Amino acid sequence: MRHLLRDYILILANTGMRHGTEAENLFWEHISLFEDKGLKYLEMSVRGKTGRRDIICRTATLAVTIHLNL
Repeated sequence: MRHLLRDYILILANTGMRHGTEAENLFWEHISLFEDKGLKYLEMSVRGKTGRRDIICRTATLAVTIHLNL
């Protein structure tokens, strides 16, 4: 459980995602990896109290999701 909590906190910190409704409504289908100008980016589409928004994650988040076998 400690490892899962650590990954959860790192993802929240590196995305700006709100805990609670945005994190609870996140499913694997809302996460996508794309490439632009030779650089890889991780995008998450979240829905919370202000509606739907797209988040482009920091590089550290990509390392965490690779650890989770995305």
